Amino acid sequence: MSAPTTDWGVVALAMGSPAEPEDVEPFLEALFADPAIIRAPLGPLRRPLARLLAHRRAPHAKQRYGLVGGSPLVPETLKQVAALAAALEPDGLPVTLAMTYTQPNAAAAVSWMHKRGVRRLLALPLFPQRSDTTTGAGLRDLRRVAAQGGLHTREIPPYPRLPGLIEPLADALRRSVANLADDGLADRTAVLLTAHGLPERNVAAGDPYVDHVLETAGAVREAAGVPCPVHLGFQSRIGPVRWVGPQVEDQVDRLAHAGMRGLVVVPLTFVCEHLETRYDLDLELRARAWAAGITRYHRIGAIGAHPDFIAGLAAHVRAQL
Repeated sequence: MSAPTTDWGVVALAMGSPAEPEDVEPFLEALFADPAIIRAPLGPLRRPLARLLAHRRAPHAKQRYGLVGGSPLVPETLKQVAALAAALEPDGLPVTLAMTYTQPNAAAAVSWMHKRGVRRLLALPLFPQRSDTTTGAGLRDLRRVAAQGGLHTREIPPYPRLPGLIEPLADALRRSVANLADDGLADRTAVLLTAHGLPERNVAAGDPYVDHVLETAGAVREAAGVPCPVHLGFQSRIGPVRWVGPQVEDQVDRLAHAGMRGLVVVPLTFVCEHLETRYDLDLELRARAWAAGITRYHRIGAIGAHPDFIAGLAAHVRAQL
């Protein structure tokens, strides 16, 4: 085992995902117990409420995971981290992963870094757009565990306009629009950029996520330069609170009503395939589009371990040193 040439190490932050059906309920309980997810001051009632919500939602969630063959999020995240580790190896920067709600967690990441003589951590969120519900939750967990081990943690800034993210998405978007034009839908094709939703109260409290989503959307729209309407919608809302809009379902209905028959869907905030892409977009939203009159529906894949994205992340990390 070679020692790092600096005393810095990189910890990639991700949410995690259940690997097996029996993992779904514990995953949901950990998610709902996080104050970043349910912001109400519940005190000692937080854990019992999380357990109740998880128990009620688990059967439906298991069914959704089953319909898409399970979540590929963790395997894809591991591929991203392995690719990033290879890119940063010449810089002497060891790289590992900490997931907020599943293994490997922050404690495992800090232990791994300790064994390599690392004293300072660069926390790299695998969320281009920062939110307290994603980056914030993972960062708090890592900082707490790292401080207990005497390690300092620095957050790497969000990267909503990272060229390694924007250019591959824009390129895939251009090709999809061109394919629909070749099929005779040039004047009846629209683009729908999608992002995970967020409760309005989070935005009112200062969460920068929506502003970052708008930055990414604007950058993709500009880089793609497609000759058709480009719209933005938010997806995956849960619970009775008000969420930011417009919702993707409403956008699809409006576009179909306006005579659009080709639709290209581009996920902006999901860097790995998982339930929100494989189920929410590929099954539910596709069915909604067909029912509304859309005849050609194409969803761009998540960025994954695309070489440009990994190279962009590596450059972003180096810039912090």
